[in-house]
Amino acid sequence: MAIEGIDIAVKAADKLRRQWNAGNRPGHVLFELADKNSVLVFRLALAAKLSGLFVRSTRDKMSLILVNTTNNNIYRQRFTLAHELGHHQLHQDRDIIIDMDGQRADDPREHEANVFAAQLLVPLKELTQVLSAYSVTATDVTDRLIVELAKLFGVSHETILWRIKIIGKLPQKDIQHRIDDTDWDAAWQRFAPDAHANTLCAQQPPVWHPQGVSSETARQVSGLPGVYREMAFEAYQRRKITAGKLAEILGLSGSSVVLDELAPLITLDQANDTDSPVEPEGE
Repeated sequence: MAIEGIDIAVKAADKLRRQWNAGNRPGHVLFELADKNSVLVFRLALAAKLSGLFVRSTRDKMSLILVNTTNNNIYRQRFTLAHELGHHQLHQDRDIIIDMDGQRADDPREHEANVFAAQLLVPLKELTQVLSAYSVTATDVTDRLIVELAKLFGVSHETILWRIKIIGKLPQKDIQHRIDDTDWDAAWQRFAPDAHANTLCAQQPPVWHPQGVSSETARQVSGLPGVYREMAFEAYQRRKITAGKLAEILGLSGSSVVLDELAPLITLDQANDTDSPVEPEGE
């Protein structure tokens, strides 16, 4: 990718961190930050080949990002979210981008989004300052240091290794060797046991499936891809959209059927006024 594209991606990541008051280590709270800044994020267990999905709303200020949890630990999920935010910030000409594992490595959009994600999660200036405090040289980049830095920034050890390479502390030829040949399971368990579960487990939040939906409602929404149904219902459950908006998204003939079947999930006041916005649940 051209140097200009890299520079634009880096500056865009730094700008977003400032706009969101995210600090220099936003990984631990990135999902919460996105939610507070009009980006509706869903974590769903889907087909393993799908990494993430970005959809830009053309009718309101809310954009949508899907993060696949299947076989992906919390650190991978954070990087996926940061990657999709890169598409959101950098590629204004695209309203939808679907990211699959194994996509072409020479795709400039994907490279730009990866650069954005890395800079958003591990700003090079911050990493350089941390390493300076450690007085680190290339021979000092131990497994323990990698794990401690990964825990500090809330990212994977792979991300830290590649970022250290960028600032010249490790030669590129050593990176993949370290990633492939080190027992990182043991390293995390030894040096950061409290974070060990996070780096090993696929952090799959419970996926809500609507119950008691009539066959007629099911028939009306059956033409939609399953993931969009899930995201719409979850947005409704999380009070991000009204029952009327849910009916509109699902293409139902009217909101009454949705209200009748899903009434237990909304308050009486909301049921009586489907056009008014539903307030988000408290923290």
